[in-house]
Amino acid sequence: MHVISAGNKKMESLHLGALSYQQKPADPAVITSTLQEVYDTSKVEIKSILVVEDDYGSQQAIKHLIAGRDTELSFAASAKEACERLSSQYFDCIILDLGLPDLSGTELVKTISEQPGAKNVPIIIYTGQSITQDEYRVLNQFTPSIVIKGAESPERLLDDVSLFLHHVGEKYSNKQHETLQMLHDENAMLAGRRVLVVDDDMRNVFAITRILEQTGIEVIQAENGQVAIDLIEKAELPIELILMDIMMPVMDGHEAMRQIRLQPIHKTLPIIALTAKAMQEDRRKCVEAGASDYLIKPVDVDKLVAMMRVWLYQELV
Repeated sequence: MHVISAGNKKMESLHLGALSYQQKPADPAVITSTLQEVYDTSKVEIKSILVVEDDYGSQQAIKHLIAGRDTELSFAASAKEACERLSSQYFDCIILDLGLPDLSGTELVKTISEQPGAKNVPIIIYTGQSITQDEYRVLNQFTPSIVIKGAESPERLLDDVSLFLHHVGEKYSNKQHETLQMLHDENAMLAGRRVLVVDDDMRNVFAITRILEQTGIEVIQAENGQVAIDLIEKAELPIELILMDIMMPVMDGHEAMRQIRLQPIHKTLPIIALTAKAMQEDRRKCVEAGASDYLIKPVDVDKLVAMMRVWLYQELV
């Protein structure tokens, strides 16, 4: 689909799936050259993606998520390296982190978009940084998609890449199909997952259990850290995530997390600490004891479920 419009909706049109956008009055020669360009690039079976990201772990996570038999990924760890690659090679899509060591933010996007190899190439900003409204307006001039790393970001990234590369469904693996399906059904990845809720206050346990079970999660309950450890050791099916209260009798959350992390099989088991203490020191103690993440009571339910999606998604990949 090629959009020719009197309106100023270029980014919106591209984001919705248009291959190109021309503003009226449109030059027939430009239309002809655009169609020829699309025809030429459509014959190329392998799509090249440049990932501009300085963190090796994030590079591998992106590779694991979107690599396929018809995609070729290249990586750049700095703005300088990205510009060098763009000067010598054409890419079909650019995935860009905003926090690079030599250049960052809107200046980075502007620099990348001005490179010869980035002309008319969709740029997907994939970042964990908070973006102000002013920055967002500036970035929207250069990129059709901004994906904030968070609850749905892995699925959103794959969805946007598929949109901009115009992939046909059969080119995806079964895992990628499942990932895209999860994006459009936000609780799909939660159904049937086994979550252990550890809290000595049965009112909290009941409230959290009721909410989680509505998403399809199977909830196991423990009233203190020692009971939690016993349940984990005896469980016939593995526990996939733990919600750990801190202040409990018999064995508190800190000690329970330390004991759980002593087992090699549970080194990466997601544990979200839930505590009424909001000081930075309390967060540090939780992380040092083995918490993967941290939420302050009273728990924001939407934030909790979103956080669980992040950690349970990472367990899938």
